[in-house]
Amino acid sequence: MVLSVEIVASDCAGSIANFKYDRAKVRELTAHMTLYHEYPFMQMDDVIFNKFMRANTPYWQKITRTTIKNDCISAYEIEKKKLKTLFKSINKVNITTDMWKSSNQKIGYMVVTGQFIDSDWNLQKRVLNFFHVPPPHSGVIVADALQKCFIEWGIEDKFSTIIVDNAKYYDVALRILKDKFTLKKKLSFGGRIFHVRCCAHIINLLVLRWNQRSKRYIYPEAEANRNIVTVKQALYEIYNEYVVTHAATHTAQGEGGQGTTREIGSSSASGGDHDIKKTIVTGSSLILGHVSRTVDTIQPSKSDLDIYLDESAFICAEGSANKFDIMEWWKANTLKFHILSKMARDILSIRITSVASESTFSAGGRVIDPYRTSLLLETVQVLLCGADWVRALHRLKKGSKDRVLGILDRELSTLGNQMCDVAYSCLVHKSFCNTLVFGLQSQSRPCKLSSYGSAFPARSRNNWL
Repeated sequence: MVLSVEIVASDCAGSIANFKYDRAKVRELTAHMTLYHEYPFMQMDDVIFNKFMRANTPYWQKITRTTIKNDCISAYEIEKKKLKTLFKSINKVNITTDMWKSSNQKIGYMVVTGQFIDSDWNLQKRVLNFFHVPPPHSGVIVADALQKCFIEWGIEDKFSTIIVDNAKYYDVALRILKDKFTLKKKLSFGGRIFHVRCCAHIINLLVLRWNQRSKRYIYPEAEANRNIVTVKQALYEIYNEYVVTHAATHTAQGEGGQGTTREIGSSSASGGDHDIKKTIVTGSSLILGHVSRTVDTIQPSKSDLDIYLDESAFICAEGSANKFDIMEWWKANTLKFHILSKMARDILSIRITSVASESTFSAGGRVIDPYRTSLLLETVQVLLCGADWVRALHRLKKGSKDRVLGILDRELSTLGNQMCDVAYSCLVHKSFCNTLVFGLQSQSRPCKLSSYGSAFPARSRNNWL
């Protein structure tokens, strides 16, 4: 125990307080630093690093590479328990998965990423697993690996969508999983949004089709109109499922009892072994129970979805289109659209690309460098998943927004300027816009109900659907 002097900058006044060196906290943060910066375990043996730490505090004790490895594993286990607990309060967790082969270890890995929106309407992403999948990578093996992951995390009844690329073994794997979960009645919307293909691959196919048709419209007018009707019907079908779930939840709560009661116990004069308990129902509980039952039984003339679609599109102020935050909008309108906001929360967490998996593979290439090819498979998962969880814990990002956008620009640059022509044509026919239900803002006129990550100008939903 030592004394520390704290100087307040405002009036240069000082205060003296007790200071206790917390070695356990230092080791914990050192493990977080190692995971976040992807340092090798031997970093703790660095001579200059240890001199630097001793210069900061005389209480510093060197941490060996074995100790820091164990501390990283402990941090991984602690954050994994926290994440499992968080999933219990989340309604839907959407999955992105992909395969990657390490050029240094010469073995294949599968990454499983979960996306969800928390109670404060923040879009969250977590790397759930990064594990080795032995060859051959057939659909059966991939399906088995994914199912084990879902069971491990306890989310086998919480996910509705899996985003993958166009590999054939994913078609087989997801067909197997869909059949299994359909039998257990764990898929929403009949499993029709279960298999989602990466949007980058879809755009690539659109460009190819555009070239083959010599820049004619992708969809004839009649087909585009049929697509609009199909999407509108699907939108109402999904909403009706949420209405049924909402009604069932309130019914179960009603059967559990309305209001509060008090129990008064008194001992019998003749026998102290028996208690006489009398339940008293308070007047406030009767009133609240009556009001609750009355509100639940009154059916509105129009549903949340009808009201939402009848409203005009949200138009941002001049020059502030890029500042529109769809999450903040839904957060502010949760009470207005009580059921629809639950649907939006689940749909908005569906990513339309596999960029999340690709960024994890980039981290895997840095962690499994030529000097660390002997890392155990379990250690690789600890390092990559742990790094992702530590970043979320401390609200840090590995790269700046500009860097991430730069990566996306490079990945999509091969599509060329033809993407703009395709997008414009799709917008004219209103076919592509109507294939995606919810999303974030556009670049010019954001819409509250548009495609996630879309760059298409928003239109009035009366014309949009």
